[in-house]
Amino acid sequence: MHNRGEWASVTRKTGRAERDQHAEPVSASELIVRVDMKRNPDELRAAMNAVIKSVPGASCMIGYPIAHRISAVLSGSAAELSLNIFGDKPEDIRAAAARAKELLATMPEVGDFQANREILVDTVKIDYDRERLAHEGLTLADAGEQVSAAFNGRVLGTVAEGQNRRDVTLRMEEGEADEEAVKKLLIKTRTGRFVRLDDIADVHREEASNLVIHENGRRQALITLNPAPGVSVGELVSSLAHRLGPELAAFGCTAEFGGTYQANISARRTLVTFSVVLLFVVFFVLLVATKAPMRAFTVMATLPLALVGAVGAVALTGRIVSIASAVGLITVAGFVIRNGLLLENRYVELEREGHGPIEAIRFGSRERMVPILMTSLTTVLGLVPIVVALDVPGGEILAPLAAVQLGGLVIATVAALVVVPALSVLIAPKAMVLVPK
Repeated sequence: MHNRGEWASVTRKTGRAERDQHAEPVSASELIVRVDMKRNPDELRAAMNAVIKSVPGASCMIGYPIAHRISAVLSGSAAELSLNIFGDKPEDIRAAAARAKELLATMPEVGDFQANREILVDTVKIDYDRERLAHEGLTLADAGEQVSAAFNGRVLGTVAEGQNRRDVTLRMEEGEADEEAVKKLLIKTRTGRFVRLDDIADVHREEASNLVIHENGRRQALITLNPAPGVSVGELVSSLAHRLGPELAAFGCTAEFGGTYQANISARRTLVTFSVVLLFVVFFVLLVATKAPMRAFTVMATLPLALVGAVGAVALTGRIVSIASAVGLITVAGFVIRNGLLLENRYVELEREGHGPIEAIRFGSRERMVPILMTSLTTVLGLVPIVVALDVPGGEILAPLAAVQLGGLVIATVAALVVVPALSVLIAPKAMVLVPK
């Protein structure tokens, strides 16, 4: 990658310490690539993918650092979506994961993915014979502890050298862990006798997985993936369920989707629930403030128009409605209700001063036009730079929120100056308030 000249610098971090919060094997590397942000992000992504795919057996997840960190917090991986394949037999799960990998490579909805990182390694397996163990007066724990001490070592003490402390560990010499050496290992019984390990267990070579993952007591294979540009996570999940479901069922396996997808579903449910409750609360407050149900309805009637403008802004920027966008919709609703309430309260004040309904609407709209335009304009000017920097790293959360607010605020301002007065004229005979003498 250094020699291509398409990026300013490339820094690599390979593996992480065993006690690190995010431990990674030496087979995993993190490349931090500095690029010219004036270039097309899709072209840069394609160039990086081309480099990675030229390395046999390599796979990658491309994204901005903050997006990877957020995904890691939510799902434990750097990808937006995780595909969990569950089954009873390891060989069936392994075959299902391999088939899923083949299908993912042919789906245009998938941006990049990392298939199950399982590798079969040559191991020496020990199957204990419980009857022979009982005959020698041993338990599984007795034999297992001695075998572990022989090959993994046992700490006998600590050596102090100044401020440094080092453990003294006793273990077999390197090179003595082959199959024959394991068979000849002497196990001490509780009576003091020594027996060979192959007298109480079946010792043989076997290929075993280097990665065993369980969730809720079920063995699983994990595949992480990101949607292609312009494809939402929901669309990707629907496509995967349609394509992968029958294929995995043929192996006796099932699939579940996790990652930020599950977090988004939970957040959406929470937002929808609170939004419905807040709408009823806001309508009640408007009813108390205006003292006329039709006036409160007029303010609330402009809310769908602003939401259409907000969603339209997301579509124009080529983005999808995310959790950040949904939060922006709530703020747009606040703009709509604020503007409508300013107008309706002024209409009520003018009617109490003796103006007719139509005159109150005309004069009140003129008086409130400048304050509404100025407050909206200042907010729009503050949002424009964030929307313009939509593809700049760090804008993964703010940019979608700003786009929704910008589109919704523009339509909310138009609705406040045009739709609210028009609806007020239509309902004027029904919206009269009691004017105290």
